[in-house]
Amino acid sequence: MFVFVGRINNRNSVPEFEVDSLSMKVYNNTEKLATADLNFTVTLKNKDEGLLYFDQMQVSLEYHQNDEIISSTTLDAFLQYDKQRQIQFGMLINAQYLRNETMNSIYRENVLRFGLQAQGHYVRPRDHYFDKCEIKLVCDDIGVGFLPEKNNSTITGSLIVSPIPCKCKSECNKKRY
Repeated sequence: MFVFVGRINNRNSVPEFEVDSLSMKVYNNTEKLATADLNFTVTLKNKDEGLLYFDQMQVSLEYHQNDEIISSTTLDAFLQYDKQRQIQFGMLINAQYLRNETMNSIYRENVLRFGLQAQGHYVRPRDHYFDKCEIKLVCDDIGVGFLPEKNNSTITGSLIVSPIPCKCKSECNKKRY
């Protein structure tokens, strides 16, 4: 009797993303126009443990209530060698009009909720072909808690809960090489 023991590897798993940290500084708030700096740290987990090449990714920050984009950026292409990697990036809200409910949420409730979305492509090499995959990420209900500063013209905030898992959808096509 022969017993074969091997490692079953889920070679088609979708990479996982989660928002680990976020710092936000809102300043120069006049007449509902606000400027803010945001700094994100996101962790990418690759269950396949193989090489992944990510093309540029478009990232947008949206109001939680109505999907209105308040800021966007492009992440440079990168390689994922390891099982896990952290990605850091910044976003800027520059003299953006903020609605009344947003201002009330920040200054009265000391909380702001929004969503982060990203989309792009990645390539996963295989033995005699490669998978080119489209990926879409949705990180919902990101809550930022604020502590007003003494002069009340600048406030800082950070994630209320961490990490925040993102929903990932991926569709792949096989290509021969």
